[in-house]
Amino acid sequence: MQSSPFALCLLILGLCILWFQLLGVSAQEPLPAKCKLPKQTGRCKARFVKYYYNVKSEKCEEFIYGGCRGNRNRFDTKVKCIQECARNTLVIDRIRDIFRRIKM
Repeated sequence: MQSSPFALCLLILGLCILWFQLLGVSAQEPLPAKCKLPKQTGRCKARFVKYYYNVKSEKCEEFIYGGCRGNRNRFDTKVKCIQECARNTLVIDRIRDIFRRIKM
């Protein structure tokens, strides 16, 4: 039995909705205050690779941290940044990727 692309899209959409419910992720979940802070490289001259949440792109991005000062929008790993700031966008990005693959 061959399924239509429309039926496949509906199935995937249903699975995505179920995934949202199981994870308890709400699209309306407020962004933590520290995630809204701008990227700050700090005043010192060290070169540590860190990650911050970019409100405009809605993604965790790499930057070079100088080693002192800065703010709380600074994470040692991209995974930690995503866990704290980009939980919703990560799920949404995965759903978009699924639909892009279907369109191909």
